[in-house]
Amino acid sequence: MDRTALISTNINTDDNTISVFCNSILPDNSGVITLALLKQNFSELFYPQDWFDKEPFMNESFDSGWYKVSRNLINSSKGASPIGQQLYPASLITYIFISYYLVNKEILWPNDYIWCNTYDSSGDQIYVGRYFDPLSLSKPGYSIHRHLSIKKNYGWV
Repeated sequence: MDRTALISTNINTDDNTISVFCNSILPDNSGVITLALLKQNFSELFYPQDWFDKEPFMNESFDSGWYKVSRNLINSSKGASPIGQQLYPASLITYIFISYYLVNKEILWPNDYIWCNTYDSSGDQIYVGRYFDPLSLSKPGYSIHRHLSIKKNYGWV
């Protein structure tokens, strides 16, 4: 399958927002688009890490439809808790990131992370994004991270 058939070219933009039709069904109807599939087909865009490869959330998809997202972090969300906010699945945000990049040759959210409504097997919330390290300490690449929450097995000695 041609990997470019996986992404959306139906993207509308203005100064602040991106509207994109996201189809979660594979072009040959053999399954759905997941983070694992996106990473497999567009590995050159991802930061080289593998902690999440066997996580169940890597095989989660998203609902097909039109989505409207901000080109930048919403100012009131910067440094704020994501609890109670309308968030999107990591698979959807990643699909939009890759689609936008392949169509426009521009990196979305180059230095910012996007909170997602996705959780790892330990119950930690997933956030994605930040392609470039502003301090240039790390290689460039789309990042998938988890926000470690304090649990009973955290402490000090």
